[in-house]
Parts: sequence; structure tokens; C-alpha cells
Amino acid sequence: MTPLRYRSLLFVRADDVAALERALASEADAVVADLEDLTPPDAKARARDVLADLWGDASTGPARLVRVNELHGPLAADDLALVADLALDGLLVPQAAVATIDVAAGAGLPVLAVIESARGLHDAYELASRPHVDALGLGANDLGRDLGTQPREDAQELLYARSKVVADGIAAGVSGLFDRVWVDADAMGAATDAAFARSLGFRGKSTLRPEHAAAINAAFPV
Repeated sequence: MTPLRYRSLLFVRADDVAALERALASEADAVVADLEDLTPPDAKARARDVLADLWGDASTGPARLVRVNELHGPLAADDLALVADLALDGLLVPQAAVATIDVAAGAGLPVLAVIESARGLHDAYELASRPHVDALGLGANDLGRDLGTQPREDAQELLYARSKVVADGIAAGVSGLFDRVWVDADAMGAATDAAFARSLGFRGKSTLRPEHAAAINAAFPV
């Protein structure tokens, strides 16, 4: 399996054909078709059909990854069945937990475990130590809700979580460490946040906007 060594992860709604095509033409190192948060419940079945049509064969350009729905939820079986038929470079697991992360091993793909809860943050080293887990990512919004933090303009409420994800991931020997998704339109803010993430030891960062990929890439060494 190829390690998940990317600088920029571009998240895209999985049922949006045009957005998926734009993403694959962008400067992002990797495109994440998001079956979870970005795809509404009534569009998930169509999203699987879209990915089966578009991503069934290998192609050039950015790496291709899929974020499945929570592994302990009712949608996981259909998501994992789809993943088995796609030409993918990796699998993102939201709400990563020790109790369920091994379910993802059956996909035979490098796994990026997304830390989105207090329990997941506590168990980050154990998650990263699983042989099929190749990367950790920080899911800041859900984690913040679970912890009850108040968002700050300087994001300092995330400092401990960011540092723990980096330290635990490095201690466990994973190759990918991805900072939170940048959700704002502000390109300068994306660049500044990426530079700060790099200073903490992250190896890459996520975004929702193709135009941010170049700035994020520039913040991280190859």
C-alpha cells in the first residue's frame, strides 16, 4: 500500500459530478469524495452510484480517497462494499474509535483515522498504531462540540488537540498527519493556518475549496 503522504486534501460532496471533476483538475495532492458530512442523507445512495461510474478505474491526477460514514452506523456496509469496487488510494474513517477501526482493514487500503471526539483524541496513539492506519487527521468541528470548547479567532482552543494528534501520530510511526479542514473562503487565512499547522508538525491540511490547494501545498515541504 502507498503511504498517505499528501500536503493538501480537497473534500468534495460525493454526489456532485461537476465538483468532483473540478477537484481532479485542481492542484490538490488528493481529492476526498465525502460520503459523510458533505453528502446529505437523501443523496448518499446517488453518491455511491456517481462514484461507481466516475472512480471505477484508475486515472492520473490527484490521489483519490473516500470518506465513508461512521463504521458503527447503518451506512457503513454499503459504503465499504462500494469502496471495494473503486480505484482508490485511501480511505478516511470519521469518528475513529478503537472499537470499530479494524472494520476498515478489510478494504485493503491505507486508512486515515479522523480524530473527532474526546475518546478518539485520548486513543489517538492506539489508533495510529493499528497496522492498516497510515495517517491521522483532526476533525476540529465535531471534536470541539464534544469537548465543549468555544471557537476563537486564533483557534487556540485547538492547540492541545493539534499537538496531541501530531505527537501520537509520530510516536506510532504514521506517515500522514493532517490538520483541520479550512472551511472559510479566505485564501490568506488558509495559507496562514497551514503555515501554523506546519509549525506544529503536521504534514498536510484539508480544505473545501480547490483554489486553496496551492497555498496549502506551499506551506508544507515535499
